[in-house]
Amino acid sequence: MNNNTKLDINKSFAGEIEPLDMVLPGLLAGSVGSLVAPGSTGKGFFINSLLCSMTSKDVIGMGITPQDCKVTYITAEDPLQVLEHRICALGALLNQIERQFFSDRVDIISLAGRQPSLLTDKIPVEIGPDGKPTTEARWRRWLEQICQGKRLVIIDTLRRFHSAEENDSGAMTVLLQIIEGIAQRTGAAIIFTHHTKKGSTVNGLGLDADSSRGSGALIYNVRWQLNMQSMTTNDADHFGVDHDRRRKYVQVFGSKINYDDRGLAGWLMRKDGGILVESDLVEPPRTLHELKNGGRCVKNSF
Repeated sequence: MNNNTKLDINKSFAGEIEPLDMVLPGLLAGSVGSLVAPGSTGKGFFINSLLCSMTSKDVIGMGITPQDCKVTYITAEDPLQVLEHRICALGALLNQIERQFFSDRVDIISLAGRQPSLLTDKIPVEIGPDGKPTTEARWRRWLEQICQGKRLVIIDTLRRFHSAEENDSGAMTVLLQIIEGIAQRTGAAIIFTHHTKKGSTVNGLGLDADSSRGSGALIYNVRWQLNMQSMTTNDADHFGVDHDRRRKYVQVFGSKINYDDRGLAGWLMRKDGGILVESDLVEPPRTLHELKNGGRCVKNSF
């Protein structure tokens, strides 16, 4: 067993420890997180904006400082033609230098129609009856190769990357252990996207950690979970937004952040091409000063 599995208590007492390496607030390098939302909320658009904010320009207004790092977005849902249009729309927000940073630091891969599978049953099988690596073993190795040298890798959506029973806690625990192992061996943080349970948003529970669909293992075995939902009618009334325009706005909330005590919360709005950027929402005035100034701009915290 690797010596790194045993804690050096005296070293910890002496304070001879490195600061935690956070890829995003609360998301530790080499760990696994999730992005949970109902279908058609804009997870893919948010991912593009998030990667842009990490590598070239902060467009989501959550205080992310662009850095020289490699990140990868792997989608098994959207074909390249759709991705091209989304990146075209994102590019309209960037200058030439920012576009070059994004191009140099971001990889976007479409596996639409490829049927990637990291796990088909509770027990991962490496070698098949023919003595050759199984299909799932080859996909696991492929993903680990992709994660080498990356700061962040996002897989979209988790359901597209396995064929095991989603409600089986044993199978989902094994699946997350596979992804965790890849994250720990490569040092890349891995975020998987996932859908909420049916009706969770209607019942006002879209931002709860427990709104995640399937086994609770997908919630309890990650240390970081970000939820998204379109603006509710109550929030539309609060901000004075017409109900027929409320789907222009998307709320983002950190429902489970184990390694950071700061809150992750904010509002985004859709621009041309569906791109999600920092919102223009204004809080209703609470004081005379705010009344004279038309209220307070909503500030995101990330």
